[in-house]
Amino acid sequence: MNFNVNHYDRLAVEHRQGIQHESEQQHLLACLPHHLMARRAAGRLGVLLVTLGTRLEKLDRRSETVAYDLGR
Repeated sequence: MNFNVNHYDRLAVEHRQGIQHESEQQHLLACLPHHLMARRAAGRLGVLLVTLGTRLEKLDRRSETVAYDLGR
């Protein structure tokens, strides 16, 4: 097996940088006031609910069309 030390070192540096970035992100989230985190979660939930509602409306329109076609 050909072992390339430079490649291993580069991978180790990238791995450490990734872990450091994750740690910094967790620290920033922990420092946010809880109401900001709640607002962010509520915003994401709102987007999810709007998307779900839109899809349900499309599904309802399709089922109405099928029911109308079957009723002829």
